[in-house]
Amino acid sequence: MTQRRVVEEREDGLAILTLSGTGRGNVLDAQCTIELRELAMRYSLDDTVRAVLLRTDGRDFCFGGDLSMMGESDDIAWTIRSTVVDYHLAVSHFAAMNAPLIIAVNGAAAGAGLALAALGDYVYAGEGAKFAFAYDAVGLCGDGGVSWTLTRLIGMRNFRNLVFEGKSLSATQAYEIGLVSKVVPNDMLQDAALGHARRLATGPTLAYGAIKRLANASYQADFATQLETEARTVSELSRSDDAQQAMAAVLRGEAPSFNGS
Repeated sequence: MTQRRVVEEREDGLAILTLSGTGRGNVLDAQCTIELRELAMRYSLDDTVRAVLLRTDGRDFCFGGDLSMMGESDDIAWTIRSTVVDYHLAVSHFAAMNAPLIIAVNGAAAGAGLALAALGDYVYAGEGAKFAFAYDAVGLCGDGGVSWTLTRLIGMRNFRNLVFEGKSLSATQAYEIGLVSKVVPNDMLQDAALGHARRLATGPTLAYGAIKRLANASYQADFATQLETEARTVSELSRSDDAQQAMAAVLRGEAPSFNGS
């Protein structure tokens, strides 16, 4: 049986995904992108998944695409295209799901690994983590939404600096420009990310999804449209079990609890 490239564990409402199996910087080969796509599509339809943690069991987070696979291909354009299609389906479903995506980055996140890190709703970085664009080093331009997510996270000037200076960012530098949410000691990374993911898995999942969609929509909407979208969304959410139970609990002076519905 072929070893899985993305190992899945489930506990309560939390799905834990671990990139594993190549010993080559957890490159996103064809098998890995297919497995990510299958999992992401499933989670986007599964209300019992209330948070997703993506991490790695190797020294590095992800070096990006599998250059050896590309080099062995008789039609490199088709190989890249078919792999990217699966990767982009995974990215789009991770981005659209209600459940928050928490990412723990250790070591290097480069190329498609950087794009994957930038996708996270909350990103932990070990203090030894490094972030690099890297696509241009092999004559490529980027994928995985990196030109969309990074320009919004760190700004156009910082994005262009990262690309055209050809340097890697330390964990602290990545934090300072808004690429990562928190930097922790390397030996605390996995526990910190897992603990946070567990807390989010007990939170108001529908509200988290609405917050993400509203924030993304704000880049295309004018102020009046955004106000109307907010009004419609918050009123719709008020009908959810989570909102009704939480408001009642607060009025009683109790801490609210959420079931994700």
